[in-house]
Amino acid sequence: MKKTLMVSALMLSALLVYLHADTKRGSKDQYQTATVVSVDKHVAESNYVGSPTDAPLQAEDYSYDIGIRLDCNIYVGRY
Repeated sequence: MKKTLMVSALMLSALLVYLHADTKRGSKDQYQTATVVSVDKHVAESNYVGSPTDAPLQAEDYSYDIGIRLDCNIYVGRY
């Protein structure tokens, strides 16, 4: 009985390792080639109402809107 249980556990663990390795091998085909179609500098809008001389300082952060084409769709993301 104990020997049968040990063999069953060993077979189950070997099967789990094989299935995990098989899913890892198939997942590397998920990447697709895309084309960059546009890169634009993003300018943050100021929501200050009043005199421009009294406006608070704006942070110096740089962000860009990047457009990529994948198949027939264009996706825009901010970096």
